[in-house]
Amino acid sequence: MREESVRKRGWVKNATIIFLAALVVFLLFSNTIFNLGLPEVAVQHSGSGTITARIRASGTVSAIERYEVMTSQTWEVSEVRVRPGAEVQPGDILIVMAGEVSEELEAMRAELRQLERTLEELIIRTSLDTNYAAENRAINIARAELDEARAAVAAIPYIPGELTNAEATVNVLNAEVQARALAEQQARTLLNAITPPAEGQFSQEYETAKTNLANATAALELARLQLGFAEETLARVRLNRAEWEAASEIADGRQRSLDNLIFELSEMQRADGIQTALTEIEVRELNLDIETKREEISSLEGDGAVSELTSPVYGTIASVNITPGNQAQAETPLIVIDVIDRGFSLSIPVTVEQSMRVTVGDNAEVDRGWWGWGGEVTATLVGIRNDPENPVTGRRLEFILHGSDIESGEQLNITLNQRSENFDTVVPNAALRSDTNGDFVLTIMTRQSPLGTRFTATRVDVTILARDDTHTAVSGALSVWGESVITTSTAPVDPGMQIRLAANP
Repeated sequence: MREESVRKRGWVKNATIIFLAALVVFLLFSNTIFNLGLPEVAVQHSGSGTITARIRASGTVSAIERYEVMTSQTWEVSEVRVRPGAEVQPGDILIVMAGEVSEELEAMRAELRQLERTLEELIIRTSLDTNYAAENRAINIARAELDEARAAVAAIPYIPGELTNAEATVNVLNAEVQARALAEQQARTLLNAITPPAEGQFSQEYETAKTNLANATAALELARLQLGFAEETLARVRLNRAEWEAASEIADGRQRSLDNLIFELSEMQRADGIQTALTEIEVRELNLDIETKREEISSLEGDGAVSELTSPVYGTIASVNITPGNQAQAETPLIVIDVIDRGFSLSIPVTVEQSMRVTVGDNAEVDRGWWGWGGEVTATLVGIRNDPENPVTGRRLEFILHGSDIESGEQLNITLNQRSENFDTVVPNAALRSDTNGDFVLTIMTRQSPLGTRFTATRVDVTILARDDTHTAVSGALSVWGESVITTSTAPVDPGMQIRLAANP
């Protein structure tokens, strides 16, 4: 019994020793055990520094100058010879019209005929009570002669403005012949400069020169042939115009004769006391309306009588707003041409603060993007203006583009360095975080506990002042120098969480 009691006391003693030993081990290593379950973070220190921020944005290329092809009258379109993206030279035909007279001109001529008829009817009505048979007969004969003269004018195959087109074609072909003649002379000179091969021998250089001369000669002959046809057409147009002008002069003379007869009859009726003062006013107003309408018709005949619309500039077709069979409305852009010689521009939106750190004349890097193609492009800042979509806090930077293969509508990426600036508080970009409440960083708060040193992530709200590729300048409740900010962690870290430092596992 005594022996059993001794064994029980020994067991209790041993258990107590083991428990005390385990407690000592736990107290010694509890800090390490606890830290093993916390996210491990890396930190860097805040401090002053210089920031050279970059503005990165994308924009759409647009032509500096666009030319809108329009007509002063309404025409039915027969043919459209260009498509968007096509390159055109001065003189290239863009649109071919159907018919020889515009709707406006037809309408004005109809209005003139109605005014003339109204005037004549008014005069006739006021003369019913008096026998003016001879005068009326003379008026009817003059009207018939006028109709005959107008029919003669209409029968002549000439359209006002056709001579200008024919002369322009001859001028273009003259230039083409001169260019082809120069090319032929150069090819002949090159051939004469080469020593012909001896009989039975072959010289590729000589044969190539002969072929080039033959091609140049053929091109010259073709250009001369085209010029001959154009000159014949010009001569025919000039002849038709001379006949048209002569016939028009006859028609104008007969119109004046008819007007004089009508006026004389009007005067006779007035002298006889037939016409009332109201009729006189109506006649006078009608005469003024008729004269005004004739001037309008004359202006339209000289200004808008065209059968083709040609390009006056060298450029690229930006848009085509008309199709064959439809009407080309007056003073409406039918075709828009990007004038290549004037270059291209691009604008990007920025904040007011960003706009204050750049200067007109700064050069920017241009990236065509993953799918971009073509030569190298650079951009020069030429203007800073208000952003109409954000006039209070926004600005737009205007760039002129330099390079090859630039097209209107192309998307380009712009990178522009701002002026360098010193800031009191700069942190690594990796330290910046944001949520719905704004931007912030996580700093380290240290406290001592019975189990050792504890580290807690603490939120500090900041305002971003500037940023470059590696660092960000901020303001807020952050120490100017030496504040430890979290940059990376082995697991997500929220404000208030306990953490362990990479240097203090």
